[in-house]
Amino acid sequence: MAGLSYSGVGKRFGDVHVLRELDLEIPDGSLMTLLGPSGSGKTTLLRIAAGLESPTGGRVSMGDRDVTELPPASRDVAMVFQGFALFPHMTVAENIGFGLTARRTPRDEVRKRVEEAAALAGCDRLLDRRPAELSGGERQRAALARAVVRHPAVFLLDEPLSNLDAPVRAGMRAELKRLQQRVKTTMLYVTHDQVEALTLGDLVAVLDRGEIQQVGTPDEVFRRPANRLVASFVGSPGMNVVPAKIKAGAVVAGPFSLRLRGLGGVNAKGVELGVRPAVVNVGPPGRGKRATVELVEVSGEEAYVHVAAGDVRLVATVPASARPDLGTQVGVTIKPSDAYLFDAESGEALLYPA
Repeated sequence: MAGLSYSGVGKRFGDVHVLRELDLEIPDGSLMTLLGPSGSGKTTLLRIAAGLESPTGGRVSMGDRDVTELPPASRDVAMVFQGFALFPHMTVAENIGFGLTARRTPRDEVRKRVEEAAALAGCDRLLDRRPAELSGGERQRAALARAVVRHPAVFLLDEPLSNLDAPVRAGMRAELKRLQQRVKTTMLYVTHDQVEALTLGDLVAVLDRGEIQQVGTPDEVFRRPANRLVASFVGSPGMNVVPAKIKAGAVVAGPFSLRLRGLGGVNAKGVELGVRPAVVNVGPPGRGKRATVELVEVSGEEAYVHVAAGDVRLVATVPASARPDLGTQVGVTIKPSDAYLFDAESGEALLYPA
């Protein structure tokens, strides 16, 4: 096994900077999820590790080996793609063992390792079938087994669950996590789904416009986001971030005035107030600041209530059974102990909840 590290890695396509001289370290045996919006450079970063793209500058290392100039076959990596990439004319067993067979591994060894990998990935009962006879989840298990069978130093996974239905995705997330804990191999997992990133990763790296915004545990990235972008992107729904100002020792955003601990040490020309939807309290009119319900989205047992309090618009998460009606007046309260503060110009986090 080996860790994976990027040192000053950049990538340009003509005048377009896809990656901007970034540094990233995936510790040996850990699963790091690489989270970011479409076009942020996630897949390019993965392809550079696989040797499918060459960096414009910088160095890629696996353990103590500099692999920047090595061809893909010499890097000891296994890649799982979004589109499964199974050979339709081969059985599952033949697909899983294809790489070993191509390397002229003895037949008995191939059979043994295919059976072991299939058992780990939960597709050992499918070995005699062909891809056309499998469901999406079963095809993904076969693709994972094909990667596992090689015993690589590093796994690279490019949104492998995005083509699956929601219930299947949830089950496969749990299976993939259990698989990683068994094989204890370094994994870099690319996704734009923040739920996937937080539930799967030992570590989460947030990437935007070719730059690493934050690296930390899922709890750190969610509770102590480094900047406005991370705060807004991580969480479902994302954090409310609204313009504010500091006035008479308080943060003022529309009708809300909050006295935050540590505010005296803040030195910024402009600020923004952040608050998670789960802690925006919506109650009867007269309890809090008066607001109008502009939209209600029901999602199972929860409802996302969009309210306007003066010129401030917020989203609150409430039980679906207690959701207010569209167009009604409600009272909204925010506790100072739940508030974040960001620099309006740089987006940098200035204060976290007490």
